Amino acid sequence: MPSSSSSSYENDAMLYVLKETPSTFETLARDFPEHCLLVVAGGSCLFVHVFSRVLMNSRSSSGGRKREEHQSSTTKEFLSPVRGGGSNDLATTIEEKRFSRLRTRYNIVYVFATFGDWIQGAYLYALYREHGFTMQSIGFIFVLGYASSAFLGTIVASLGDRYGHKVNCVLYGFAYAFVCVVSSRRSDVFSLYFARVLGGICYSLLFSSFEAWAIAECDRKKIHRRNLARLFASATFFNALSAVVAGIIGNAVVDTFSRKNGYYTGSQSRTLPRLQTADEARVERPLPELRIKTSLFVTEKEPNEFAPAFDVAAGALFLCGCLCASLWVNNKTKVNREDEENDEGDENASFEEDGEEEDQDREDEEDATKMPPRGRTLRKTRRKRRGGILESFKIVATRPELLSLGTTNSLYEAALHVFVFIWTPALEKRKDADQTVSGFVPHGVVFSLFMTCKMLGSMTYSILSSVQRKRPYVSGSGDNSNNTSIAQTRKSLRYVFLAAAISFFWTVVFKESYFVALFAFCAFEFGLGVYWPAMAVLRGELVPNNLRASVTSVFRVPLNVLVVMLLTAAGRASERALLLCCAAMMSFCFILSVNEG
Repeated sequence: MPSSSSSSYENDAMLYVLKETPSTFETLARDFPEHCLLVVAGGSCLFVHVFSRVLMNSRSSSGGRKREEHQSSTTKEFLSPVRGGGSNDLATTIEEKRFSRLRTRYNIVYVFATFGDWIQGAYLYALYREHGFTMQSIGFIFVLGYASSAFLGTIVASLGDRYGHKVNCVLYGFAYAFVCVVSSRRSDVFSLYFARVLGGICYSLLFSSFEAWAIAECDRKKIHRRNLARLFASATFFNALSAVVAGIIGNAVVDTFSRKNGYYTGSQSRTLPRLQTADEARVERPLPELRIKTSLFVTEKEPNEFAPAFDVAAGALFLCGCLCASLWVNNKTKVNREDEENDEGDENASFEEDGEEEDQDREDEEDATKMPPRGRTLRKTRRKRRGGILESFKIVATRPELLSLGTTNSLYEAALHVFVFIWTPALEKRKDADQTVSGFVPHGVVFSLFMTCKMLGSMTYSILSSVQRKRPYVSGSGDNSNNTSIAQTRKSLRYVFLAAAISFFWTVVFKESYFVALFAFCAFEFGLGVYWPAMAVLRGELVPNNLRASVTSVFRVPLNVLVVMLLTAAGRASERALLLCCAAMMSFCFILSVNEG
C-alpha cells in the first residue's frame, strides 16, 4: 500500500512537471497578445516602407532616374539620392558611389556590433538574477559598468585619435565577446565585476568610436557632411532590425535549451510544486536561489539558464571584430583635419581629377596608413591630441548650442539606461498584479516588439525629413539649408521628449495595468527610433569634426555619472520612483528644447 502510494505521488509529480513545460503551441497561445502587437508593429513597418517607396518614386519621376538605377535596394528604402545638376553631375555620381560603398561597409560591421549587444540586452538582468544576485546587487553591477564607461571608456575612446578609430572598433568586438563568455560561464563576484567593467569600456567604444570612424571616413573620401544624416538613418534602421532578429533568436535559443534541461523558461522565478518532497526534488533541478556561493572564485556547476543567448552574442561580436579588421581603413585624426581644411570649395574639382573610384580608394588607403611627418608637425599633432579632451570640455562649456545638446543628450540617454534596467521588473510586477492577464512575460518577444517600434520610428523620421526637404540638395549649398535642417531636427526632438514624458507618467499613474505599461514603453521606443538619427544630425552640424570623438566622450561623462547616481539608489528606490524620475528628465528635455526655439 505505501509502495503504490509513493508510486502514484511520483507519477503526479512528473505529470506536474510536464504540464509546466508547455509546447510551442501553448507558448504562442499564452503570449498571444504580445505576438499580436509584434505583428501589428511589423505590419506598420511594412506599410511605412511601401509608402516611402511610393514617395521616392513620385519624387524621382521629375528627374534623376539614371542615378536611381545605380543605387542599391537598401538606399531606396530610406532617402532619395543626392541630386545635382549641370557641372555637378559627375561629382555627384562619384560621391554617391563612394557613399554607397561606405554605407555598405559601415552597416555590415555595425549590424554585427549591435546584434551582439542587443541579443544579451533582454537577458542581462535575468542572467544576474539567475546567478543568485538581488536587485540591489544587480544595480551595483550596472553601476560598475556605467562608471567604467564614464571614466575608463572616455580615455580609451580618445585614444582612437592617436591610433585610429578602427583599432578601437576591433577591440570592441573581441573584448565584448570575451565579456559575454565570462558573464555566462562564471558566477563568482570577481569575474562578473571584471566583465562588467570591461563591458562598460566596450559600451563607450560602441557609441563613440564607430561614429567617429564614419565621420572621419566621410571626410577622407570627400563625401559631403550632409550625407551623414542618410548614413546614420540607415544605421539606425538596421540597428533596430538586428535587435528584432536578436530578440527572436535569443528567445528561441533560451527557450529551446531550457526545455531540453526539463524546466520552463519564464520571466518569473521558477518554483517547485506546492507539496515539495524528496521525490519531487529528484524530478526538477534545484532553485537558483539555493546555489549559495561561499567563495569568491566559485565556478557555476550548472550552466546559466540564459547562457545560450550570450554564446550567440559572443560569436556575433567576434565576427564583428574580424569584419572590421578586414573591411575598414584605419583613419586617423590628422587625415580628418587635412580633409576638413580642403573640403570646401574644391570638391567638384577634386572629383573630376579622381578618375576611377577604385584607384582612388587604393590611394586613400595607402595615405591613411602613412606615418605622420616628423619634427615640428609631429610634436604639434601630439600636443593637440593630448589637449583634445580638455579642449572639448572648454568648447562644450563656452558654446551654448553644444551645452544644450550635451544636456539633452545626457538626460535622455540616462532615462534610456534606467529604462533598460527597470523594464523587466516593471512588466513582471504589473503582469502579476493585473487580473486580466496571466502567465509570464516573454522577454524575447517583448524585446523584439520594442525594437520593431524603434525601427518604425526611424523609418518615420526618414520619411518626414525627406518630405520637409522642399529643395533638392546641391553640393556646395550655403548655410541656409543647414539652419533649416537644424530647426526641423530640433522640432522633431521636441515631440519626442514630450511623448516620452507622457509615456513614463502613464506607467506611474496606471501602476497595475500591464498593457498600459507595455504600450507606454512601445511609445518610448518609437520615439527612440526618431531620437538616434535626429541627434546624429545635430551632432554632425554642431560638433567640430576634428574633436568628434572627444566631444562625444565628454557628452557621455555626465550621462554615465547620472546613471550611476540613479542606479545606486535602485536597490532602495521603488520601481515607480525610478519611472517618475525618467518622466521628470524627459520633461526637462522638453522644456529645454522649447527654449531653444
